[in-house]
Amino acid sequence: MQFSQLLAGVPNVVRTGEDVTITHVEIDSRKVKPGTAFCCIPGFQVDGHDFAAQAEKNGAVALIVEHEVPVNLPQAIVPDMRTALSAVAANFYGHPADKLRLFAVTGTNGKTTTTFMLKTVLESAGEKSGLIGTVVNLAGAEVIGESLTTPEPLQMQGYFAQMAQKGCSVCCMEASSQAISQHRIEGLHFQVGIFSNLTQDHLDYHKTMECYAAEKKKLFDQCDIGLFNADDPYGAYMQKDVSCRSYTYGVDQAADYRAEGVQLHAHGVEYDLVAPQGKGHVELPIPGRFSVYNSLACAAACLAAGLPMNTVLDGLHQVKTVPGRIELVPTPGCDFSVILDYAHTPDGIENILSAVRDFATGRVIVLFGCGGDRDPKKRPLMGLAAGKGADLCIVTSDNPRTEDPGAILQAILPGVEESGCPYEVVENRREAIAHALRIAEKGDVIVLAGKGHEPYQIIGKTKYPFDEKQIVAEELKKMNSDGKERRPECNN
Repeated sequence: MQFSQLLAGVPNVVRTGEDVTITHVEIDSRKVKPGTAFCCIPGFQVDGHDFAAQAEKNGAVALIVEHEVPVNLPQAIVPDMRTALSAVAANFYGHPADKLRLFAVTGTNGKTTTTFMLKTVLESAGEKSGLIGTVVNLAGAEVIGESLTTPEPLQMQGYFAQMAQKGCSVCCMEASSQAISQHRIEGLHFQVGIFSNLTQDHLDYHKTMECYAAEKKKLFDQCDIGLFNADDPYGAYMQKDVSCRSYTYGVDQAADYRAEGVQLHAHGVEYDLVAPQGKGHVELPIPGRFSVYNSLACAAACLAAGLPMNTVLDGLHQVKTVPGRIELVPTPGCDFSVILDYAHTPDGIENILSAVRDFATGRVIVLFGCGGDRDPKKRPLMGLAAGKGADLCIVTSDNPRTEDPGAILQAILPGVEESGCPYEVVENRREAIAHALRIAEKGDVIVLAGKGHEPYQIIGKTKYPFDEKQIVAEELKKMNSDGKERRPECNN
């Protein structure tokens, strides 16, 4: 397309130079090819404007900038690059989101599981569905692209294009507060938006809970229908004065969509769904009270969007465990259990340990840490939540990134000590997992918290392979082959 077509609808753009033909759009100068329009994004660590000359050298034929740069290429000067990028990306891919009904979930916890549930229910209703989120991106059953909670607009529009091309009619996606703040979903229109909950996270970015909440609330300016958790302390704030049609869901408080007669089992949850559209019984094979909220939000969204009650109930009965979310890790022959969960916030830790407590017949052992280069204020809160919910805490590294792992652990310990829970510190995460397996007794449940679906560990700026399911299998094999450490009840 022509450069002028690429810029259609971008507000307050000033263009210099001739109208050239564009074949690619990039925000990374290293990926620039001949025919590329290079978008100069001011970042938190580097500024794309500094790479304009490199982009020209690699074949860029035009630049989109916030201020003119000394490069002899046609340039489009815009007031805000991130806002402009959303429009540019949609133009480049031919506005594929217009061919899809979009469902979005925002909140601190529950986004991933709820989007998986939505996809399952919608597909059971006959709608081929796409998914964009933390674990995987899907067009129907086909994996597309790299996973990120909410991708940059160029990636996201490319995913929408693939979904539309492959026959999808709907897309379920996570909407993170950072993505909303950075205008990654600018210009998208959602049939339904869901607010799950709000607890402390990402304050390294947002600074205050008020700012964090305000960013998430912006999603509902782009929705036809909003669903809000009536039991969450921020639910009323999120719902207040929204422009979309709004409904509530909950268990404890009065709500439009309610779960009554909730029963929590080791194998899952069940409850009666009471909605304006009627009543029905829900059974779900995912343990934990949070599974009630996730499935209730999904049901409310689908019912509000017009699906029949029977279709929604049938779809929920087809829901399976989401990778890295209260996922049972194989421990063949052992009389203890290992569960993998992405819990990386105080609320997330509290939820998973509460769920496990419902069915554990022995001790609840939690192995966890906190990510480096992220909100340091939540570290003692994580320790406190873990200590309150577990019988033993094993404090270890998560993704230390560029921080000193030992310093992160020391910041966690005051919270654990306040709880009074016994704890051990094993900085190396693999060694910590091996230690947990060695000390596990009959009926114990080991919760490996924080990594979930991630098959890596970030140390410094490098991602090292670190698949916890594989590590558990390897360490159990070592235990079974080492006469000194073999547990008589673990026999493959």
